[in-house]
Amino acid sequence: MIFKEFESLKPVAESWDALLPFNHHLQSKDLLILEHSEIEDLQFRYLFIYAEAFERPAAVAYFQLVHFQSKHYDAPLFEQVILNFAERKMMKKGFHIIICGNLFRVDAPGIFWDSTVVSDAEVIKQLQHYFTSLKQKAHVIVLKDWPNSVGNGLMKKYDFHLWPDDLTMKMALLPEWKYFENYTTSLKHKYAQRVRKACKKFQNIKLVEFTLDEIIFYHDQIEGLFHQVVRHQLIRMIIPGSEYFIQMKKTLGDKFRVFAFFSNDELIAFSSHIVYDEVWEMHFLGMDYKKNKKYWIYFNLMYHAVEQAIGARKTSLELGRTAREVKAMMGGTPVYFISYVRIKGTLVNSIVSIFAKRFNKKAGNAWLSRNPYKTVESGSEI
Repeated sequence: MIFKEFESLKPVAESWDALLPFNHHLQSKDLLILEHSEIEDLQFRYLFIYAEAFERPAAVAYFQLVHFQSKHYDAPLFEQVILNFAERKMMKKGFHIIICGNLFRVDAPGIFWDSTVVSDAEVIKQLQHYFTSLKQKAHVIVLKDWPNSVGNGLMKKYDFHLWPDDLTMKMALLPEWKYFENYTTSLKHKYAQRVRKACKKFQNIKLVEFTLDEIIFYHDQIEGLFHQVVRHQLIRMIIPGSEYFIQMKKTLGDKFRVFAFFSNDELIAFSSHIVYDEVWEMHFLGMDYKKNKKYWIYFNLMYHAVEQAIGARKTSLELGRTAREVKAMMGGTPVYFISYVRIKGTLVNSIVSIFAKRFNKKAGNAWLSRNPYKTVESGSEI
């Protein structure tokens, strides 16, 4: 078997798409959104894997390359003087992460292969050859949202280890919910009361769905509000600018929706959403943190997403990986994914371990016991 690497998908998009099923998440139209967005510290690689005697590729793999520096996390991690010095010295140059997958999407494996032509083991072997061949060696390799068909034993053979507690929060939408009020009625008293209190604080806020022209017109404010949210995150691996939202709207059209929230003609928040056949996904959002306490902006953006998903008659609402307790209070439950990681270097390993511990500490365990729904007649919970 052989492989060929490309730094851009533009010249080979047709060959890339030819292997993929219709409307697959790795189709070039979706991946080129990110290329066109020109995001700082982010590069891409596209890998074609060929079986001998076949002109058509047997597999394709998509990689995002991140140059990770101190601006991408809440520094410092180490308070001890010597370790702090080592961290600052290392992070001055940063380290390199390669992700097989899409950090911007949920449940989006970065690889697809024709199992009638090539086996799991052959694909993983070629990936190993590829990682070894890289001129810029990766300190961290992440295989995100990995296909279930690949066994853990095979991954251990190449020194990949499962990333623990890799999950997203997802909310099931009952078919009998025709309106947002049906959802509110299904909640226990204290959770329903929270919804009413939040909505009351938002009653004078003006809601507008942005067109492409309006996204372009308000691009500075959108980027500013989004970066306020980014700055509150422990890890901000990728920091897209407003061009990302413009490219998403240009490419996806009505399947990418952006809602803006105004207070006295001032844009104080926005939320973006990806609309699938059965699923409504709450994507990136931005808000003015100084006004969040007054208006309960975050809660209202969440409830607005619920209202939109119900109105669109979707079966579920994808809420994302962060703020687990808030999302559990809404009715979200965890969906676990299989992701693998391989780390090179003692200091990098220590830094990644601290990230994981801090993230899990911030997430806490309280969300596990949250159930906002009333008990239905059958005795089970909704």
